[in-house]
Amino acid sequence: MCCLLSVVFNIKVLAQKVEFLDLPSVFKKEFEISGLTGKKGVLYLGAERCARIFALDQHTLEVLRVIPLENHEIELEGLDWYKEYLLITDEKKGKIWSLNTNTNELLPLHLEGVDLSFATGSYGLEGIAVYQDSDLVYVLREKNLLNQSEIYTFHICEKNSVLSLECIAVHLIQHPSSHWRYTALTVDKSRHRLLCLKSFYLHSMYPDNKRSIESIAFDDTQEDLLSAQPLHLCSISNEVRAHKKTYATNVEGMYADQDHIYISSDNGQGVPNCDDISVKTAMIRLTL
Repeated sequence: MCCLLSVVFNIKVLAQKVEFLDLPSVFKKEFEISGLTGKKGVLYLGAERCARIFALDQHTLEVLRVIPLENHEIELEGLDWYKEYLLITDEKKGKIWSLNTNTNELLPLHLEGVDLSFATGSYGLEGIAVYQDSDLVYVLREKNLLNQSEIYTFHICEKNSVLSLECIAVHLIQHPSSHWRYTALTVDKSRHRLLCLKSFYLHSMYPDNKRSIESIAFDDTQEDLLSAQPLHLCSISNEVRAHKKTYATNVEGMYADQDHIYISSDNGQGVPNCDDISVKTAMIRLTL
């Protein structure tokens, strides 16, 4: 089945307060956290630079365990749960992986109806979000050459403990210039919407660039994702700017539960080395 295509444009509405949580001191290391999700009181942070997943207690932020993926040469970007599987987007190879957390088996997902192997590097696969109740998965390509972010909608299937994805739609979010992109997305199930983390980056403005959250309402089936236009939910630009001397400012991970939105930052700088010290990873929490 081929993907169906629709195009929407961005509009703005509200503003909201944010707070910064202090992660353990180990997150001063240059992990380059790019993926963020949660499950049953645990936050999972995906490190792009060294292919590890850190499991943290959602309340104390204590590191509970580390899931190593270094041997698989994955450039970890997006991260979310489907049943006992962690789904991972790989920006280097344009792949989506499933990690069976019961067996530790890591497999690439077969994609039906679309080939994403071209979506690598600066125009690569940036995020993934699962709508658990309907077996739907949303995969984000941060932008294309036409200054559009792409959101792919998939049905997920499981057979003999192996997952596969069937593409049913792709939606284009038009940005005004190449300086804009979506860097993460997450399902806000209780409010029946997808949340997208939006960034404006211009080197001459660093670190005073723009960061905000947009929401996209689901229709009754969750399949026609963009039946409504993206709405501006809130800006976190001023708050991030105020903490720029303490925390890294490149926000790339997002997760929503019933009460909060969590946002993490990528602190990668210089030559890739997870043992190097950098500006500390941020963990931002918004109350819904």
